[in-house]
Amino acid sequence: MEQPILVTAAIIKKNNKYLITQRPNDGRHKGSFWEFPGGKLKVGENPRAALEREILEELGIKIKAGEIFEISSHIYDKIKHIILLGFYCEYISGDIQNYTRATNYTKPFFLLIKTFLYYYKVNFDNGLVV
Repeated sequence: MEQPILVTAAIIKKNNKYLITQRPNDGRHKGSFWEFPGGKLKVGENPRAALEREILEELGIKIKAGEIFEISSHIYDKIKHIILLGFYCEYISGDIQNYTRATNYTKPFFLLIKTFLYYYKVNFDNGLVV
């Protein structure tokens, strides 16, 4: 098995809505699934700084990574070990951009909190990746 890969995810709340993005359907793992945006850490990088960098690079918005929401560990296909750090994040500034060029995501959007909670609890296995 490979060494664990450390990744981050941002739970960004703005006006009682949460930002989610849809993964590209290009043959990679969990294509077309919805997720909280984030990305891999570079060697020696602080997780919060990495998350702020990834969100700025991928979506063109500034955030401030705060407290940890959850840490999870999962092994995919018995060979890839992912450790995911989910952070509550504060939206600072900017309009979502670059989603087509930089990430191949469909347009990210802020989802109403009530809809998110319902979707999360009822349909977790049908497409929401956390």
